[in-house]
Amino acid sequence: MTEKNSRSEVMQFRIDPATLAQLNEMARLRCQAPGAMVRSWVMDRLAQEYRVDASKLVAWREQRLREIEATVTDDFFHGPVLVIHVLPLLSSEPVSLARAQDLRNGLAPHSRRLLRTIGHQQGNAFELTTLNGSKERESVVKLFANGRLEILHSLLHRDQVIIGSSMEDDIIMSVLIRSRLMVDLGVRMPLLVATALMKAKGYRLSAPPVIGPIGKGFQIDTFTTLDTYIQENALSSPGDLALLMQPVVDEIWQKGGGRGSPFFNSRDGWIGPFDTGWKEDWSRWDFDLVQTRV
Repeated sequence: MTEKNSRSEVMQFRIDPATLAQLNEMARLRCQAPGAMVRSWVMDRLAQEYRVDASKLVAWREQRLREIEATVTDDFFHGPVLVIHVLPLLSSEPVSLARAQDLRNGLAPHSRRLLRTIGHQQGNAFELTTLNGSKERESVVKLFANGRLEILHSLLHRDQVIIGSSMEDDIIMSVLIRSRLMVDLGVRMPLLVATALMKAKGYRLSAPPVIGPIGKGFQIDTFTTLDTYIQENALSSPGDLALLMQPVVDEIWQKGGGRGSPFFNSRDGWIGPFDTGWKEDWSRWDFDLVQTRV
């Protein structure tokens, strides 16, 4: 086998004349070179062999949501909690949890506030807890050895109102930066992104200050949203990923009583979390990710 980004290599194998004749005839009928046709078959079969059973992913996520819901009391997280699962659809070599610890800045929130992080390996997962200035949990990120990622965020809120721009930032930028880190750790694309809100009942979402809270608020405590499938090319910028994630954030706003996200428009796409500065230099959101790579 060759390492990633290395040159291609040639593999030779024996085949009987009758089978070779069949391959050549089939390639002729398909207007393909025999070698190219065989290569495409091999790649398709590898994809099938490595593909993760989607039903197992769903069952695993449902089990995790039940466990999380029993854990996120007011003592654990104050207020609404955003839960994001980023799950590889193809199996990969086990992730190096030791290396994940070296890259812990890439798992931490991209907040501009001074935060304290506590990381430790627990069984088959590396867990990173972030505390705010009041020593309250702001996020808990868990990376499993099988490449699955779990993100819990305490949503920024005040007086039963969730700051909508901050929530969208937590979803889009969290998925972007941490998915890029997962690729760096050897996790294979594509990825399934699944989102849920917990402890949401009675809270309303707020748009920019001139609009204020929207709708009647969330009528249920816990709900899940549409799943999103992302390829590596969607990780090139926040705008590209945001367009894929727009149905997710629209659904959250709709469940809160609004029409959809107020932070998208037909001209600019996603306006951004707090300003449009990321359009000129979004790399600032990476913080120490590049510097801490080993």
